[in-house]
Amino acid sequence: MNVLGIVAEYNPFHNGHLYHLKKSIQESNADFTICIMSGNFLQRGEPALFNKWIRAEAAVKNGADIVIELPAAFACSSAEYFAKGAISILNGLGCVTHISFGSEHGDLDPLYKTAEILASESDDFQDNLKKHLSTGISFPSAREKSIGEMVNIDNILSTPNNILGIEYLKELIRSNSPIKPITISRKDAAYHSITIEGSICSATAIREQLKDKKNEVNYIKDAVPALTYETIAYYVSEGVSPLYLPDIFDFIRYKLLSTNANELNKIFSATEGIENRILNEIRSTNSIDELISNAKSKRYTQTSIQRLLIHTLLGLTKEDMSSFAENMSCIYARILGFSSKGSWLLRNMKKSDYLKIPLITNINKEAPEDPYIKKLLGYDIMASDIYHLISGKYDLYKESDYVKQPYRCESTD
Repeated sequence: MNVLGIVAEYNPFHNGHLYHLKKSIQESNADFTICIMSGNFLQRGEPALFNKWIRAEAAVKNGADIVIELPAAFACSSAEYFAKGAISILNGLGCVTHISFGSEHGDLDPLYKTAEILASESDDFQDNLKKHLSTGISFPSAREKSIGEMVNIDNILSTPNNILGIEYLKELIRSNSPIKPITISRKDAAYHSITIEGSICSATAIREQLKDKKNEVNYIKDAVPALTYETIAYYVSEGVSPLYLPDIFDFIRYKLLSTNANELNKIFSATEGIENRILNEIRSTNSIDELISNAKSKRYTQTSIQRLLIHTLLGLTKEDMSSFAENMSCIYARILGFSSKGSWLLRNMKKSDYLKIPLITNINKEAPEDPYIKKLLGYDIMASDIYHLISGKYDLYKESDYVKQPYRCESTD
């Protein structure tokens, strides 16, 4: 039995995702597909377009057998932490045989070789890195040059999907995982493209269209599978609007104004005085875009600032994140949705001796008492409550993690 693992955000699930899913199933000869999906806040430090339940529903309708939430602390974090959380879940399930990820490069060998170099940090790599650092260039540039010379490929670490893929491979290597990696070349539109051209485009372009066209979902009809379009159209007709980074500004502003520099310094991703820079700007800015623009620099990128703002909103501390990363026994599999096939697999996973982590479909009945798990799960619950409160378009009680049940789909035909 082959079980395929995919890590994604599906923000939203578009034609490129469907292509990747089908191609990955074909390449791995998979009998089942398990998707590890970010919850309500995403890797780049922004809220998801629609909540995790809606996005999980679209994923299952489009062919995923099980959708599992990547805990918020790992989902809204650097590529290294993001991958660490996702691979830990896939390893912990005990049944996953393959993982597939998209990449700009499309060839597994140089990506794997890069991951081996970074995972081992060999003497040759360290010497090469020091040589380039001595020229005065930044650490990321020095690392890229060093890797490029060792794998004989330029810019392999300069694109987002390559970077994430390499981090997945690093985690597989470090954990001595038996999971076999596959990479599928990204098709057509670039990751950050903002225009819809043809049937396959970036998720960024789809989000921009929904934003610019005031939720008129027909503008994205050709860029997403029919089942995604129907799902989004239904929820929009029910009054649910997409959520964007500017929508959280008042909540961020309140949180920052009620937090002093010492408290902010304890927040995960607050480094090298960035907290002072942000606190100095918060009273004089009138939008989140202005705040980020005024705070960013060569040292502090837009993404790093956005993550810090989300971490501040959630109250995610350095101490807690360090304890999670050092004690990965805190990880669990929170089920967001499943197909009829997925239901069969879940039942058999629960009976299996290979399952190493808790499976949670109902947190009221199945949440473990382990203090690390409870704390990590607590951030997921808080992230959901805050997301729905900010949106104002969801019923806070009905969408609560204490009430909401996984989406169940009897057919993916």
